[in-house]
Amino acid sequence: DFSGYSDMAIGLGRMFGFRFLENFNYPYISKSVTEFWRRWHISLSTWFRDYVYIPLGGSRTTRAKWIRNVAVVWLLTGLWHGAAWNFVLWGGYFGLLLLTERLWLGKRLARAPAAVQHALLLLLVTLGFVLFRAESLQACGQTLRAMFGGAPLWDADALYALRELPSESVHCAVTSPPYYALRDYGLTMQIGREDTPEEYIERLTEVFRELRRVLRPDGTLWLNIADTYCGTGSKGGYTDPKYPQGRNGQSVSVARKTAGCKQKDLIGIPWLLAFSLRADGWYLRSDIIWQKENPMPESCKDRPTRCYEHIFLLTKEKKYYYDAAAIAEPISPKTAARYRMGRSANSKYAAEVPGQGKVQGLNKARRGGYYDDALMPTTRNRRDVWTINTVPYKGGHFAAFPPKLAETCILAGCPRGGVVIDPFFGSGTTGLAAKSLDRRYIGIEINAEYCALARARIGGGKT
Repeated sequence: DFSGYSDMAIGLGRMFGFRFLENFNYPYISKSVTEFWRRWHISLSTWFRDYVYIPLGGSRTTRAKWIRNVAVVWLLTGLWHGAAWNFVLWGGYFGLLLLTERLWLGKRLARAPAAVQHALLLLLVTLGFVLFRAESLQACGQTLRAMFGGAPLWDADALYALRELPSESVHCAVTSPPYYALRDYGLTMQIGREDTPEEYIERLTEVFRELRRVLRPDGTLWLNIADTYCGTGSKGGYTDPKYPQGRNGQSVSVARKTAGCKQKDLIGIPWLLAFSLRADGWYLRSDIIWQKENPMPESCKDRPTRCYEHIFLLTKEKKYYYDAAAIAEPISPKTAARYRMGRSANSKYAAEVPGQGKVQGLNKARRGGYYDDALMPTTRNRRDVWTINTVPYKGGHFAAFPPKLAETCILAGCPRGGVVIDPFFGSGTTGLAAKSLDRRYIGIEINAEYCALARARIGGGKT
């Protein structure tokens, strides 16, 4: 684009009688950094040569002064692009490369095959533009680390870390934010300890708004969230002798004062969040029930024990990537028997059901044996109730969801080789699942202790 609009400016100038010099001359065919800068942004490099480098003495001086001249020119070149440290370091980076070529590397590199020279130049320039493009030094470090196989795991607040990522760069998000008023991790910017549910919903909506920017147009968000009761607060001062720090990390209920709710009311956090995200631009495509056959025991005697949580499937656009076959279920024996049976034309289901407009294929009139083993489907579309049990985790994290849950979401929502992001990474379940399924991952976690747990749990490999 830079070369293109430079050519447009040259052409427009000629229409009015002006002749401007060429600004780009196939820079990516270069075999050295020196040659690259003779071909790239020629007007800028020429200006700094004529008005800074030569007046300082150029190369016709002592070696020490020549090194000084090169350093001054490239630090100023960096500042010319913007008053930020990444631009200064970018200028210093290329200045150092040019000095290295001139003093030591150039003659040795000239004896290497042309393909090697060209490949090295492309690598060095690409690394330089990572520094140039990064919005912060932290973002630069994370990108470089990911490029060379390090885990892209950020110890940072979700919102601020997401702002560092480029738009439309990930395929899928699988995450479970801290539930409202459930735990206190003792961090100043933590989510889940807001004074009201409205503040909690607002903060999460802001995070997921930034996540929507980061998702590709065909991206999906799989959001696991559970509800909270409006607490009495009467147990706020109670300490369990067995767990003096609080079994769940919480000492005082922050949900005891909720507008519109009475004590012991279910607040409805999942649907408050779902409606907020829908109003913010997300497509709310499915409410999946995650049913647990081994739920956490509860001491309550005036309601059923909770054994499920919500997983909302949200998308950025109306059309999106969804691999139904990857998570399809086998049909039941009863369904197979129904396929093998004949269907009478007089059945009430053989005609259109009022309001539906068509006959279900399974119910169309046919003779017995019409569906043989070759024609009969073996799978059915995955239902929206997923029975997945929790699994034990020995690490110091109280809310790790089972890998199978993350794997199911990733299989459906992310193509092989794609990138999965979890802005509330916790102990790293999403990363672990992504790695096992040949997907890459990005993890963001505000708690440094949990980042250490995730790194130890996942280990090396594709990230």
